[in-house]
Amino acid sequence: MKKICYIKTGDVCNELLSAYSSKDKVYGGHLYYVYSTIHLPGKIAGRLFISNFSNFNSVSIENSTAKTFNLMYKTIIGKIYGAVMFKIKVLDELIKYKPDYIICARGTETSASFLYSLFFTSKLIVTIHTDLNIGRKLNKIFERIVLKHCHAIVCHGPYLKKQTQELLGYKKNIIEYNASCDDICTDKIETFNHGSIPSAILDGNSKVVTFAGRVEAEKGVFDLYSAFQSCMGRSSEPVLLVYAGKGEAYANLISLVKSDGVHKQVLLLDELARNEIAILLKKSWVVVTPTRRSFSEGRCMAGMEALALGVPLVAPQFGAFEYLVRDRINGLFYKPDSITDLADKIYAILDPELRIRLVNGAKTSGQIYRKALVTFSDAIGQAMEINDAED
Repeated sequence: MKKICYIKTGDVCNELLSAYSSKDKVYGGHLYYVYSTIHLPGKIAGRLFISNFSNFNSVSIENSTAKTFNLMYKTIIGKIYGAVMFKIKVLDELIKYKPDYIICARGTETSASFLYSLFFTSKLIVTIHTDLNIGRKLNKIFERIVLKHCHAIVCHGPYLKKQTQELLGYKKNIIEYNASCDDICTDKIETFNHGSIPSAILDGNSKVVTFAGRVEAEKGVFDLYSAFQSCMGRSSEPVLLVYAGKGEAYANLISLVKSDGVHKQVLLLDELARNEIAILLKKSWVVVTPTRRSFSEGRCMAGMEALALGVPLVAPQFGAFEYLVRDRINGLFYKPDSITDLADKIYAILDPELRIRLVNGAKTSGQIYRKALVTFSDAIGQAMEINDAED
């Protein structure tokens, strides 16, 4: 019977409550990682979830406990103070809890986890979700030391796995997982509850250009907005731009849409349930992932889901997107951070003849994402088995 401590981002208290109350299996979204940890294979004596969030809270359900610490500040001095205090809090919780395994998401609190695992018997499993090439040189040196010390590393997708192997110079105990899309890949999508999907999307009278994900500037939401306006000026057909998600840029985007008077052409749908995401993607003419180079994208779930449903992509030609898009086969590449080139590619794919060809390619290449892939829970289970075998 093993005890696990998982240090991650987000509101782990709310996620724990929601994960336990979920009647359906969780395939993606913000609940995925807590839900997967609750459902790890084998007998688990206890689970402790820790995060730095916007409130102090603690909840316990069965043998799982979640704690959030409000140590997030806006000033430079405040950020330094908060970072140091969170390290101290994490070390204190680890010392009291005495976990057998520490699962730590890269970029959360690897230093405290690393320090604890050096002096105690806990085994450190680092999960990697973001591009290893993004970050300061000094951080990368420390990160390499930490990763070499790890008992196992779990990477989301082939791009991050390859980066990790190249950084460390070996392949041992580096495990790849891929969140599956098989829950939304069904012939029964048309029977799903449409929920909050507007009739302007459902009626099929407009070509729908979709963005699904966190609404943040570095995710390219404003680049997409500018590119779409250029397309509107060139296209004689009705075209809709749809954003599905929330994030720090959401309020500014709403204000921009209102001030420009394009609320009928640009729709913001907030966060959607999985069945609603499936309907939206299926109704989309194209899905756009306009991530900027400065954002450390490791694996694009919206892109995987679109291809799994046979919907072509428009994506920047760099990093993880090169593992999804085959240019002019299942989508179109554009020059990263170029609003002009993004607009040109969106306008190009409005051509029905090109789109039909890309749809056929998307259906073929998307087959792999319709299968039961190695999940996060599977990968953590494998990591624990590796470590147990070494004892």
